[in-house]
Amino acid sequence: MDSPEPDPMRARIREAIRVEQFYPPPSRPLPEAIADTERKLGVPMPPWLREVYLCCNGFSGPTDECYLYPLEGGKSVANFTLFLRGEEWAPAWLNRAIVFGYTGGSGSGTTHAVALDGRLIEWCYGDGDQFTVLDGGLFALWRRIQAEWDELD
Repeated sequence: MDSPEPDPMRARIREAIRVEQFYPPPSRPLPEAIADTERKLGVPMPPWLREVYLCCNGFSGPTDECYLYPLEGGKSVANFTLFLRGEEWAPAWLNRAIVFGYTGGSGSGTTHAVALDGRLIEWCYGDGDQFTVLDGGLFALWRRIQAEWDELD
């Protein structure tokens, strides 16, 4: 039997979505790693995203997809967001956004979780500058992703 999750936020994450791996802690305290990410992107994290990052350095699910990109390393939230901003097809609003997680699909249908102007949105490469505002919050998004996985089982 698994022991209870010691961190309430991690327990809440695990209740919403299957976590295969929480990434190792960053090389410095989480608040410093968050501040560095914000500095690199020129965008403050909204409180709802900061709260999750203060408990963990990101995590992946069953297919090793990053539901929450780590704060440091080659696949970091800053590196990935900056990579997308550099693409010639990238929508202008990406300069105000933090692309922090993968939500599904592949190719031009790859969909990401994004913080844009403090709101949670879902954005697909193939949708260009169009996106969907998600009113239910981050945990509702993760529960929806998990429900989609559960349907496949």
